[in-house]
Amino acid sequence: MNQKEILKTYLETHDGVSRATALFDLGIGNLPARISELRADGVRIMTVMVDAVNQRGQKIKYGIYRMVKK
Repeated sequence: MNQKEILKTYLETHDGVSRATALFDLGIGNLPARISELRADGVRIMTVMVDAVNQRGQKIKYGIYRMVKK
């Protein structure tokens, strides 16, 4: 199973995926490239921006990719 297939299966069974989850749990180092490939294949994926605070107390934003389910 290649990274694109692993990602598609993950998105079908989970609420979304972040770059950190993709890297550490799925072994996908270039998540935006795999998302682009899935979108080119016709998979509907939306990006949700999340506001958070890191361990140093700094405000950060990061994206969560979610599959749009029919």
